Amino acid sequence: MRTASTALLIILTTGLSGSARSVSPLSESGQSNSRPLLVANRVLANLPFSEGEELVYEINWKPIFLFPAFKAGELRMSVRKDSYQDSPAFKISAWASSGGLLKSVAKLDVRDYFESIIDGRDLKSHRFLHRKRQNQTRRDLEITFDYGEKLQFIREVDVSQDPPRQLRDEVRRSIPETVVDTLSVFYAARFTALQPGSLYRIHLSDGGTIKDVAIRVERRERINIAMGRFDAVRISTEGQLFRGGGEFRIWYSTDDLRIPLKFEADVKFGKVYGQILQLQSRHLTRSVIRNQ
Repeated sequence: MRTASTALLIILTTGLSGSARSVSPLSESGQSNSRPLLVANRVLANLPFSEGEELVYEINWKPIFLFPAFKAGELRMSVRKDSYQDSPAFKISAWASSGGLLKSVAKLDVRDYFESIIDGRDLKSHRFLHRKRQNQTRRDLEITFDYGEKLQFIREVDVSQDPPRQLRDEVRRSIPETVVDTLSVFYAARFTALQPGSLYRIHLSDGGTIKDVAIRVERRERINIAMGRFDAVRISTEGQLFRGGGEFRIWYSTDDLRIPLKFEADVKFGKVYGQILQLQSRHLTRSVIRNQ
């Protein structure tokens, strides 16, 4: 059970899912047919998310062979207005926690916190924080971006020790003009109405490694989830969106909110999937009541 829980841990602590097709860097054909999702210094109007939005997801795991699927944890995300170096910004916060059999049987206690400060105009990432709290592991990772100097600063500390022990202190050069992190990528994909057949590219900082990722808009679907029936657009990614795992798919609503409704990830030890259970925004509040 330990190796299986490790696979699921990848899902709980990288935003929403594992990785996508192992295609990195993007192929020449992918580059020529795609367009950038974000453009530096372009002011984006009518963003679908706003101050006070909160999303809660249930995460489930279907192991390989004949084991039944079970609840593995929960992911909660929120958006607040903020500022960064005297400029408008958004602060995206996320809390990932294990639950169900993953916690009671596998004894994997996850209580991770993520924070992303993104530009209030073009949505590029300014600062990313991950406080990893997994059983006895307690590590803090902070990444900041200096676009003027094209620098990325990476600092990781083991705070379980007294005094805390520094694990990484790096500077990486020649970063792109716009970068997203493993939390803000899900919000950056919401700013435009995704049309089937479109192909976008984006630069993702995953633990300090910049990856070229393609976002392919596959098709429109009407999906049924616990919260109800929705018109959605399905996307998939290629270019190693996250570490470990197989294909990654996500469904966004086609209304003005463009909410991530559900996701699926094919991982080494089965399939991880989830759906939204609670939504609170300035336009809409919905939730699913379930018996514990």
